[in-house]
Parts: sequence; C-alpha cells; structure tokens
Amino acid sequence: MPEAADHLEHADIHRTFAINLFNHVWDLMERSDRSACEDAQMLHEAHASRYHWGEVGTEVQIGRGEWQISRANALLKQGAAALLHAQLYLESCSCAGMADWDLPFAHEALARAYAALGDRDQFSYHHRLASELGGQIAEEHDRRWLQECLVAEPWFGMLDENQAPLFLRASPIGETDIMRLPVKTLGPALGYYTAVLGFAITRQTKTNAFLRRGGAEIGLEVNSLDPEQASCYFAVTNIESLHKEFLEAKIAPSELAVQVHNGSRYRVFFAQDPYGVCFCFGEAVAQ
Repeated sequence: MPEAADHLEHADIHRTFAINLFNHVWDLMERSDRSACEDAQMLHEAHASRYHWGEVGTEVQIGRGEWQISRANALLKQGAAALLHAQLYLESCSCAGMADWDLPFAHEALARAYAALGDRDQFSYHHRLASELGGQIAEEHDRRWLQECLVAEPWFGMLDENQAPLFLRASPIGETDIMRLPVKTLGPALGYYTAVLGFAITRQTKTNAFLRRGGAEIGLEVNSLDPEQASCYFAVTNIESLHKEFLEAKIAPSELAVQVHNGSRYRVFFAQDPYGVCFCFGEAVAQ
C-alpha cells in the first residue's frame, strides 16, 4: 500500500509539472518582447513539459507536447528542430483519442517548420492542407482557432500576395440568417457557389444545402425571402489575391477600399451572387 501511494503521489507531481510548464510556455510564446534568456527558458520548459507528460500522460497529451516544442522552435526560426517535433506530432495523430483538429494542426506545425527552413513548396503544401482539413473541424471555435493560427506570424515572409486567400469566418450583416441565404433553385446556385466562389458542400437536402470554405460556413435555402435584403460578411486573408481571383472569375467585385468599423480599419470589397445576395469581404489593416 505505501508503494502504491508513493506511485500516485509521483504521478500527481509529474502531471502538475506537465500542466504548469505547458501553460507557462504558452504565456512566453504569446509575448513579443521575450529576452534571449526567456527564449531559452521557453524551449527548456516545453521539453520539460513533454518529459513529464511522457511519464504519466496519454498519447494525446504527449503528441500535443510535441506540437508545443515545434511551435517554440519555429518562433526562434529553429527550423530543423521545429520540423522534427512537428513530424512526431503528425505520427501521433493516428492514436485513439485525438480530436478532429489535431491533424490540421499537425500540418500547421509542418508548414511553420518549413517556413522557418525557407522551403516554400513544402510550406505551401502543408499550409493549404491544414486549411482544407480545418474546414472539416466540427466546432466553430476550433475552426476559428486554427484559421487564426494559419495567419499568425511568424511565417518568415511566406504569407505574401501569392499565397492563396483564407476564409476565416462568415458573419451576418443586419438580421440576415447566413444559414438560410435565399436562392431560387438549389442546383444552379450550388454550381455557382462551388465552381465560382470556391465553397465545398458539406450536406444537402432537396431545399437547402450547407457549404464551407476554410473557416466560413453558410447555408442556401429555397424560400420566399428577398435575396436583395440578405447580406453576409466574410473575414479573409490576402484580400488582394481574393479580389484578383474574383476578377478572373468575372464576378465583377467592387474596387478595394478602406473602411472603419468599431474603431478598426479594414480593407474591403463587395460582390453579389446572381440572386442579389450581397457579400462583403474584409481583412483587418494593421494598426
């Protein structure tokens, strides 16, 4: 009995250290004014947290510990180390208990590692795959978290005007129900939204369908609502690239402009679907 009690006590100590170190590393990673000593502390604590999870944690906790080590190294542009631990995280994604967001985040970690290494081709491949897989995440806040990570620096110059735009989220303008955007007939509308606007169908019935592009989800419905009274806002990245994409698709978007909303500045443009639904596409401007 004493030996069993000692084992439980040691396990609790490992777990406490693993959690506290993991949380403190998060605090350090989010700081933009770390000193050189704090950079070293961030790496040491990430490895220490992973060690303690290795003693008492599940494969899920161990895998996510590898992600944190990868991110800490990537922040310091230690690309080789970031890549090693991102690959270990990717290998763990086949374990039971992983969430639907683990695999997308593994590719986010790989993209960041390759960005630190200056490998644009591998960066682009994994960044795009992370975004595509992220669109399948069930919970909206988890999808949004991934999309925010996919634009959060540092990307070491890899996120430029040539990078494909990302849809972060969709929001109603006014009283519009963006899950019931009115259309006359479903078939042609789905063709337009998928082939022209780049959405993918997630589920469909005879009278409605749900679509997603990146972290933005909307719904179409054959109903009696007036399409010209419906408006939707899409938060995006690389808005110049999206504007160019829509020009080439002959959507006839408006010119790019800067608008102020709730004290923040955004670059925006507008477009309409064939039925009259108005869309606003926007990207926050750095203050």
